Amino acid sequence: MFCGGCGKGLAADERFCSQCGGQANTSQQRFQSHNTVGVNANDITMMHGQQNHQPRNGMAVAGFVCALIGIFIFPLEIIGLVFSILGLVRANKMGGIGRGMAIAGIVLGAIGIGTLIWSIVQNGGLFIW
Repeated sequence: MFCGGCGKGLAADERFCSQCGGQANTSQQRFQSHNTVGVNANDITMMHGQQNHQPRNGMAVAGFVCALIGIFIFPLEIIGLVFSILGLVRANKMGGIGRGMAIAGIVLGAIGIGTLIWSIVQNGGLFIW
């Protein structure tokens, strides 16, 4: 059996696709009627414009970018640290997607905040480039 949505091969007892959630298609005519020798079901779905999108962790990406820019612009390292922590929590729920980027954002945010605190202690005020 094949998925009616993405064309992924399914086990005989599966009614829905674990990849896209589409319903199982018991007839294989959909893929054999195109006279496609040597082309698999994923190639056919790509030809018809249906793409398999991998899930992304936008919170981890936002946290990393804000923390990176926050090294140069004051309030963004705090925002980046918060977003990165939320992205790490979300990555744990999503099976690790975006985990590395969230950790990198946490490290950059912590470095930015540490630099800010160090400059305040050393200079008696905010550090200005």
